[in-house]
Amino acid sequence: MTEILMEKQVYFDQVENKSEVNKDTLEILKNPFLNIPSIEKSLEISKQYNISLHPKYTLYWDELSSNQLIEFLESLKSAKIESNTFTISVNLAMKKFYENLAIEHMQLSQDKALTNVPFDKGLGIPDSLKKDEYTIEIEELNCKIIQTNLGIPQSNWFNESSFKIRIEELIKKTKSNLTLNSLEIINLDNFIEIRDKAGTYIGCRMGRPEKAKMREFDGRPAGLFPIAQEGGRMRNIMEAVKKTGKITSNYAMFLCVKCDKETIYPRCQICKSKTEKMYFERFTDFEVKSDHEKAVRWKKVDLELKTYIDEARDILKDVNLPKALKGIEKTENRFRITEHISKLFLRQRNNVYVNKDGTSRFDMIEMGITHFKPMECGTSVKRLIELGYDKDYMGNPLTNENQLIEILPQDVILPDCTASGDELASDYVIRTANFVDDELVHLYNQKAFYNFKTPADTIGHLIIGLAPHTSSGIIGRIIGYSKTQGCFSHPVWHAAQRRNLDGDENGIMMLMDGLINFSREYLPDRRGSRTMDTSLVLTAHLYLDQIDDEVHGMDIVDFYPLSFYRAAKKYVSPKSVDIHQVDDRLKVEDMDSRYLGQGFTHSNKDLNNTVLCSSYKYAPTMQDKLDLQLKIGTQIRAVDEHKVGTFIIDKHFMKDIKGNLRKFSMQKFRCTKCNISYRRPPLNGKCSQCLEPNVNFTIHEGSIKKYIKPSFEICKKYNVDPYMVETLELVNLRIEGVFGKELEKQKSLSSFFGK
Repeated sequence: MTEILMEKQVYFDQVENKSEVNKDTLEILKNPFLNIPSIEKSLEISKQYNISLHPKYTLYWDELSSNQLIEFLESLKSAKIESNTFTISVNLAMKKFYENLAIEHMQLSQDKALTNVPFDKGLGIPDSLKKDEYTIEIEELNCKIIQTNLGIPQSNWFNESSFKIRIEELIKKTKSNLTLNSLEIINLDNFIEIRDKAGTYIGCRMGRPEKAKMREFDGRPAGLFPIAQEGGRMRNIMEAVKKTGKITSNYAMFLCVKCDKETIYPRCQICKSKTEKMYFERFTDFEVKSDHEKAVRWKKVDLELKTYIDEARDILKDVNLPKALKGIEKTENRFRITEHISKLFLRQRNNVYVNKDGTSRFDMIEMGITHFKPMECGTSVKRLIELGYDKDYMGNPLTNENQLIEILPQDVILPDCTASGDELASDYVIRTANFVDDELVHLYNQKAFYNFKTPADTIGHLIIGLAPHTSSGIIGRIIGYSKTQGCFSHPVWHAAQRRNLDGDENGIMMLMDGLINFSREYLPDRRGSRTMDTSLVLTAHLYLDQIDDEVHGMDIVDFYPLSFYRAAKKYVSPKSVDIHQVDDRLKVEDMDSRYLGQGFTHSNKDLNNTVLCSSYKYAPTMQDKLDLQLKIGTQIRAVDEHKVGTFIIDKHFMKDIKGNLRKFSMQKFRCTKCNISYRRPPLNGKCSQCLEPNVNFTIHEGSIKKYIKPSFEICKKYNVDPYMVETLELVNLRIEGVFGKELEKQKSLSSFFGK
């Protein structure tokens, strides 16, 4: 069946005009991944065209050795056939054979049925049900699959005598051909070819759960306005206004020649004219010329904060000023440039947070997509036609939401996942757009640009896509919202961000937000921060020959030719088979032909019909997350849970414990009231500024010990490597040397008798 299904177009051309092929068969051949035939229909097609059994009804025979195959057949010989079901007595080892073959079955006790205890394919056995002997029941469909794989024709299904005769034949053949593998033995005199279903297994480690949320600085500041220590622990600008009305910090200064006044803004607050830059000697704060050898753009200023707040109040006449407004401790850019304080009020009003470059960012996991349906992105057919999607991928006029459309290279479907509990991308887009509109109206005296009210209003608007560790953004266009947590776009759009869809994340910002609020002068003056994770360059048009060439090797065929599968079966070099790829389109002059008309081999009914949020994210505590990870490790045969336990301790817990223990001896101390930090705490235990006894650790004992107990539990339960156990014990001794041993708690007699 593999050959006929994968070579669907070639086969379809050959059999379309043949009268012996009925309509149902043709429908299966047209779309073999969605139209799965019944086992009876599959047998009919396999016999008629001399092809292998459909993969859905093929068992994983390569999972059994020839000796294990004999044991498996011996257990089948004892099967009781009643009402088209098999009832078989097996031991634990034998039951594993059924699981490894992926034979679905229900476990029964010796005396009564245990209802609702299904055993998924190879996912293990609940501890409560682990016994030496089991009685299992196999339902009708899986019985048919077993009999077909063993070479029993449909006419003899559930015939007990024919079944046992065939089993005896296979046992004899296996014993006389022990040098062959199980799959070869099953195919010796079978009336239908059984193929290797699994092939080669490829493993991967899931590095992190999915994510889709607005990026936030520590403290979630509303803007890049330094507040120093006057804002207290929360960096609250309004609190500083109430206390002293002043802020002492480093600010870039400007001079208004007309008013002869200094200001921290490039435009004068009084006459609104453009100001001139001022320069100061680095350590004296004396004004100097720009060519002075020690000239810097900033000086330490006692800023009259109330003056700037009053100005913001005048600008934002109809905006209520908040009780709390978070700034940053200090500016870290080269010239100590600050944002206009009015922007902070507007962000606070719209619940938007700032990034290091003055913009707001929404981060998501990157997902590739080449075709979509209107119903998957929640956008109406009428609106998609207005955006240029007037035909489906087959060239038919777009008329309904279930038609499949080829996505344009720079169009993006953003995530709106309500299952995750995180904010929706549409909410972020609307809030950020409202902030930009408020800026235009109040700060720049312009008309509002976006005027968004609902997610439907955002469709067709432009965004900037940017991946971490890069410095070039790419323009994208919003065409809808999925119910997942992924940023769905064409692989070439992700490649333009130097990403290859391997689970990395990217971020977006609204185009107007980037054009108005981005400034290179806001970027921290540190290596990496000056150039990475910020859109220093903006690419408006995507060109295939200018993006990461890894995507040039992407296959864009409707189906893989039969020669490809035959070559794969022989493990030949991939380069020896010619497959149409993106690279072949680079020399095409017609731009539409270069980007559009790309094929796909696999389809689905709805990209939203999936697990929208992993259970790992729902787990409330780290211990719960850890238990989930190790539970999965014990259930998956390909995973060695002992290595998983060692890996967790070595790569995560141990590094955290050692790192925090080291930092504990180097930590600073902080006053919880006024936020003053000390390298060494005052001897009297009181803060020298507020005179309150609120000087506390910044690294606490609990942060060091939190993973000790879970680590020892993993070692005990999962037989972790002895070297790792001894390392953990040595680290625990160091911790006890610093904090002392925990006192043993006296237990009552009742604790020894259980609850």
